[in-house]
Amino acid sequence: MTITKRLVKGSALSHIELDGNFTDYETFKALFDTTTFTTGNNGLVLYWNDSNSAVEVKSLTTEIDVRITAVVDKSFVNALFAGDPASNSFSVQTADFNAGVATRYLVDTTSGQVTATLPASPNSGDTIEFTYGATSFATNNLILGRNGNTIDGATSNLTVSSNPTGGVLTAIYDGTTWRTR
Repeated sequence: MTITKRLVKGSALSHIELDGNFTDYETFKALFDTTTFTTGNNGLVLYWNDSNSAVEVKSLTTEIDVRITAVVDKSFVNALFAGDPASNSFSVQTADFNAGVATRYLVDTTSGQVTATLPASPNSGDTIEFTYGATSFATNNLILGRNGNTIDGATSNLTVSSNPTGGVLTAIYDGTTWRTR
């Protein structure tokens, strides 16, 4: 039996995907159609038994082999999606902030200039990305505060007064200075 994994929480399987999940669909369908699921059979599941290549109705607590270690409920599924944000996620900033490495920022300068203070002790290869929010950086600037390091070899903060080419300004520390592109 193959199992189709959903990449997006809450998305439904199509009929074709459901059919593809069972190599013996007719056996599964016949068993499902004849099994009455009510509150009385709370804890029962349809189970694929490899030893006889059949779908069976089993109890989670007593009849299924000890390899099953979790009951899939809402909290279990939510835990699968907890943790680090997706790699295309941005932290939205609307006021001065301390920038962290390996983070992407959407900087909204609608209310005025915003200063992003770079880390004081970066490591070679540390990277931070900035993109503009609702207002152009030409209207209200983004300032990269150098925090004791140089930016492109300069000993002054960097004023970003136009939107970056491609929409993203990347700052990478090369071991000596923050390089922007």
